[in-house]
Amino acid sequence: MLDEKTDILIDSWKDIVKNILEFQKIIESKDSHCFKHFADFKHWYYLPNEGIFGPSKFIGYKGITIHHYNPNENKQEARHGQKTEMKLKKYFLKLDKKSSLFERYYDELEQFAKSIWKKRDRILSQNKPSGKKRFRWYSHTK
Repeated sequence: MLDEKTDILIDSWKDIVKNILEFQKIIESKDSHCFKHFADFKHWYYLPNEGIFGPSKFIGYKGITIHHYNPNENKQEARHGQKTEMKLKKYFLKLDKKSSLFERYYDELEQFAKSIWKKRDRILSQNKPSGKKRFRWYSHTK
């Protein structure tokens, strides 16, 4: 069963920043669902001033932690990006896939993935042949 506290959608910019910072802990959390299923995240949100990002399915839930995130815990109440994207779009702009920013952020994510696995990143290899076509990037509007 999902933790009641972590099944609540975010309602402030403070919640978003806290969750994106929490997501950065994935580097030290190789036993977490987030680490093991990193390639499943497709909709990424980026904070350009901080140079950090997080996926909608993670950052859209209030009080979420790397070790307590498991979207498949209970299929009836499963977490998914549709609910969170509705909340997050208030704070972010969607980037065009043909834009230079989209390319830059995608490259940064690729480098981040390589740093986690210390080898060819699993993000891109699991998403081929569609690759970048499956990703959506959003950048903070403020």
